[in-house]
Amino acid sequence: MKKYYEELLKEFIKSESITGRSEETAAVFKLHADSNNFTTGVDMLGSVVARLTGQTCYLDEGYKRRVLITAHQDSFDFITNEKEIIPGLDKTIRGKYRAPGLDNKAGILSMCILMELVRKSKIYDDLYFVATALDREGGLGSCVCAEKINPTIAINMDVVKVHKRALLGKGPVIINSSVINKKLFDLVNEVSIKYKIPIQSIQYNKSSDLTCSKVTKAAGGIACCDIRVPMYQPETGMSTVSKKDIENCAKLVHKLIVTINRIESFLPEV
Repeated sequence: MKKYYEELLKEFIKSESITGRSEETAAVFKLHADSNNFTTGVDMLGSVVARLTGQTCYLDEGYKRRVLITAHQDSFDFITNEKEIIPGLDKTIRGKYRAPGLDNKAGILSMCILMELVRKSKIYDDLYFVATALDREGGLGSCVCAEKINPTIAINMDVVKVHKRALLGKGPVIINSSVINKKLFDLVNEVSIKYKIPIQSIQYNKSSDLTCSKVTKAAGGIACCDIRVPMYQPETGMSTVSKKDIENCAKLVHKLIVTINRIESFLPEV
C-alpha cells in the first residue's frame, strides 16, 4: 500500500466519527476527493458526494449509467475520544492494521484507493463516490443519496466480522442475500476469476440489516451488490484488518466498474 494511503488511514482514524458527529471524517474524505479533482458536494445529512463524469463515446448520452459507490463514515460510539486513544496505526501484526474505528474507515480507505484507480481508467459511466452519514440510523445517508442520484447500480463497501467463511488476508467478502441483484453478484464472481482477485462469499439471511436492503428500494428499484473487507473484532478498540484485503476490495470494484456493459440490463429474467 502506498505511503500516502497509510497516512490517509491515520487521518481517518484520528477523526471523530460518532453517528451524527462525523464531520471530521467527512472533511478528510472531501479533502482527498478535492485534491484528486473530483466534483464534490455535501448533502443536508452530512454525506460527502464525489462525482467523476464518464467520458463520451459513440453511444447516445442517454445510455450512460449512474453508478453509486457508498461507504459509511460513522461508527458506533464505543470510543469517547478517539484522538486520545489512537495517535496513529498499530502495525504490530505484519501486513495488518489494528486500531479503533476501523469500521468503516477501512471501507472508506478502500473507496479512496478505488477513486485513484478509476481516475487512471477509461470510464464511460458517471460515478458517484459517497461517504455516507447516519448509516447507524437505518442506512439513512445511503437511502437519501440513492433517492437523489437515482443510480442504475449501487455498490456498498463496508467491513464484515471475521469467521470461518470470512478470513483475514483471504480477499474481500461478497455478500449474498435476497436483496442482492443476482446478475450483479454473478458478474462480481466472474470478474474475480478473470482478474485473479481472491474473494470470499457468505450468505446473509437477515437481509433487513444490510444497507443494500434500504438502497435497493430507492428510486423505483436499484441493482445492488455488497463487497466488504474482513475485520477481526469490529466495533472495538482492537479492530484488525489486512491491508491486502483493503487493496483487493478496491481492485475488485474497479474491475467490476470497467467490466460492466452499459447496455446490459440488470433486470431479473422471468
